[in-house]
Amino acid sequence: MNTQQNKKSRFLKPLVTLTDLYNYATFQYPRFSPCGTYFTYLAASPETGAPTLWLAHTKNICPTDTVDTIQGARPLIKNRIRPLTNYTWMHTGQHILFIEDIDGNEKGHLYIHNIITGTTTNIVPSTNARVLPRYFVSPTQPNVVILQTNSRDEAVYDIMAYSVSDNSLTMIEQNPGDVISWYMDHNLQLRACSTFTSDNTITLHLRKTIHDPWTPHITWQSEDTFTSHGLFFSPDNTAFYYAGTKTTNTNLVQSVNLTNKTITTIAHDEYYDMYHEATFTDLLDRTPPYSSTIWSATNGISAFSYTKERLEWKFLNNDIENHHPRLFALLTDTTFETWIEQETSDYFIVGQCNTTTPPQYFVYTKSTGTMHFFGSTRKELKEKLDSMPTLPIKTVSPDGLTIHGYLTLPTVGIPPHPLVLKIHGGPWTRDVLSYSPEIQMLTNNGYACLQVNYRGSTGYGKKFACAGIKELGGAMVDDVITLTQYALKYFPLDANRVAYMGRSYGGFSALSAGWRYQHLFKAIIAQVPPTDLALLMESYPKHWSLFKYHFQRRMGHPVHDAALLTQQSPATHGHKAQLPTLISYAINDARVVPEHMYRYFNVMVNSPHNKVICFENEGHFNLLKESLLHHWSTVLEFLNTHLV
Repeated sequence: MNTQQNKKSRFLKPLVTLTDLYNYATFQYPRFSPCGTYFTYLAASPETGAPTLWLAHTKNICPTDTVDTIQGARPLIKNRIRPLTNYTWMHTGQHILFIEDIDGNEKGHLYIHNIITGTTTNIVPSTNARVLPRYFVSPTQPNVVILQTNSRDEAVYDIMAYSVSDNSLTMIEQNPGDVISWYMDHNLQLRACSTFTSDNTITLHLRKTIHDPWTPHITWQSEDTFTSHGLFFSPDNTAFYYAGTKTTNTNLVQSVNLTNKTITTIAHDEYYDMYHEATFTDLLDRTPPYSSTIWSATNGISAFSYTKERLEWKFLNNDIENHHPRLFALLTDTTFETWIEQETSDYFIVGQCNTTTPPQYFVYTKSTGTMHFFGSTRKELKEKLDSMPTLPIKTVSPDGLTIHGYLTLPTVGIPPHPLVLKIHGGPWTRDVLSYSPEIQMLTNNGYACLQVNYRGSTGYGKKFACAGIKELGGAMVDDVITLTQYALKYFPLDANRVAYMGRSYGGFSALSAGWRYQHLFKAIIAQVPPTDLALLMESYPKHWSLFKYHFQRRMGHPVHDAALLTQQSPATHGHKAQLPTLISYAINDARVVPEHMYRYFNVMVNSPHNKVICFENEGHFNLLKESLLHHWSTVLEFLNTHLV
């Protein structure tokens, strides 16, 4: 088949439309209330269609019910414009917590909704205040939520307690200026914290009780800061868990007894990090999450998941296999990525997805050992999605690093297929095997999709992460090219029809390749891309101030490495780029301010057929359905025009 025939075959109407992919999910994040009286989930607001909280009485739920057959479910918060993305029950059984900002400005406020009165309260109403998405609740203090907020000083987060009993907000501990993480035990007692200093080291501090002084437990050096962090307390509060690379390349999971200081090694993988947490640059919840943990009756870990080439479960004893065989079977089903969405005394809610299966949920009843399907986030896509299973692939870079990635081939069109690179942002995060609407958009329209975990990506140990230091426009981009050339050599892909697409750092990478490797590509697509590294260092949000040493270490010092920052910035070289380029950005982006785009627009004078999209009511992440549809329909039209 010639190119024109192949192009024509790709323009046949796909089974799945962009509306199918980017409409709001019809069902997400099911939860039982701590008292077991209620069942909640996110679903469309009747008035606006945006996801909002829904509630049903568990007495109305039959053992075989799905979300579609529940009787009496009702929306709690109506007339929502922006979608809710997650929420947490307090142990009062009548209060629900959620975080929301204004049009994507990342100044997230913590709201508490009373399901009895129907009132919603902004706990920290200050305009410039921000509450971290990580807050703490406990059955021992059901009326209290512990939150981290920068309401006193935008640069640092204090830890405070809010009581629903009297609507009071109380300072627990004021940040002395160097604390980057606070950790509460299960009684809401502050007994661990991490500090960060100008020498780019992180120290984990612990104390036996809140009346004892802080004691340094372990210090992670500069090269460990990609891969080392605190985790959580054991259910009985006697031990604290953490993952670090002080003596290893990939992180070692350990616990320390807070009474006798005994250290116990829990688990280690030679090639992959365990308990790889979202970095400070992340905002949205990930599906599947980086890890899920199941505790035993004796207050130790029974099992946890972590990501290798795919999500895997590590079982530390036989508790789950012996006592919950159906749950064990679901967790070990290799055709899906499976995680624990919620655990209560009576139930497990289990989430599951794969490349062609959007997230779906099951309820496992502990007392009966029964498992039943409860609902899919996108039931309308069942049997519509049309792509090959995603393949983990890897090759070796010229300097000897193993570069991992994922390739998804379409089932429509005739090989060799046009190829679109989908490069992740961060850059200190990684792609995982998962359901992705972007991949489905591409493969259902005849495009293959390649994801690359270039050096600097997390999850592969500190050597791999550190190899990306000061290489944002250099070796990190080269790694993408290395895996791309490998894929073109060994898979049915058309080397003459390749596009480079990425968001955030991935967009920076795309613009960098657009002048360094433009002979390999037909089009460049950059969503919210930084274009000037010096500007990025100058304009990051105030709530990232504590991380400036991270940035200087990882990207380059604004004074000592000024020449390097200039050399690696796409804005310096934009006049050399000659490929069709699509750039998408948002006015309220707190991380990549619009000035990045303006500087690049001023120099991209030699790129033909350019296109720009600007969103006035979004930030670094598009959340509104209308924004998503506009962005991705433009991307698809751009690809269909230039990958011929």
